[in-house]
Amino acid sequence: MILIVDDSRSNIQALSSVLRMGGYRNMGALSGQQALEMIRKKAPDLILLDINMPEMNGFEVAKRLKGDPELEHIPVIFISALDDLDSKLRAFECDGVDYICKPFEAAEVLARVKTQLELLRLRRESLRHAQEMEHFAFMAAHDLKAPCNAIETYCNMLMGNQAEVNDSILKNLKSATGGLRSLVDGLLELGEST
Repeated sequence: MILIVDDSRSNIQALSSVLRMGGYRNMGALSGQQALEMIRKKAPDLILLDINMPEMNGFEVAKRLKGDPELEHIPVIFISALDDLDSKLRAFECDGVDYICKPFEAAEVLARVKTQLELLRLRRESLRHAQEMEHFAFMAAHDLKAPCNAIETYCNMLMGNQAEVNDSILKNLKSATGGLRSLVDGLLELGEST
């Protein structure tokens, strides 16, 4: 879902038509305050944010978003009639990911939206992958613990002369080290494939 924030209904309608042509679902907000209320109820995937709006301009809306840990991840593309360098720089200082000047070209809007949504998808996929790897590392460490404990126990028995070296102890040591080798080989293969 893409949120269009602009104090002009005609601008929202024009951008909404462009986004629908690209197959994107969208909704509109006529003020910064309305946008923040909508975002808190259901966070969009991307925001197209006008700068010149009464009461709360786009820069302030972006600062409030980026100041909220639950909302700071939402990419913001500023879209404005302001074409000066200072406005563009200020937009990027507010953590805007892109800047489109009005009047806009439909193809440009769609290309920039597509790029930002693809980057968002890749960030989410990367985060999911990192979480899976963290879970895997935890499980691997847990699985490595049992054979390590077995090896340590049998080594302590042998070092303390509490048991004779016999086939049973040697088989158990071999089995424990085989389990360790299998887990380590699996980790190495995983590391080579990523």
